Amino acid sequence: MTIKHITVQQAHQQQGSGAKYLDVRSIPEFENGHPEGAFNIPLMHADPETRQMRPNPDFLDVVRATFPPETALVIGCQMGGRSAKACELVGTAARCCSRSSSGP
Repeated sequence: MTIKHITVQQAHQQQGSGAKYLDVRSIPEFENGHPEGAFNIPLMHADPETRQMRPNPDFLDVVRATFPPETALVIGCQMGGRSAKACELVGTAARCCSRSSSGP
């Protein structure tokens, strides 16, 4: 599975061509601002006791339930690390994805 790294502008163009934008930031980050039309499926959640970020065990199941296999996805986060990891996970599920570092 090839992961293509793209700019924010390219991500916007791909959305205009029908790609779905998957924002993998936390819910509070998403609520502070996100690209228009973005879906939020956090890759990680804050542990309520430790406040440390923990992997979202349901991430891949929710992605599969939300998007049909043929869906073109642009996956983004704040700095690029989470979106790169999400692309790897989604890629193992035989889905094409790109990532875009994008802030709110």
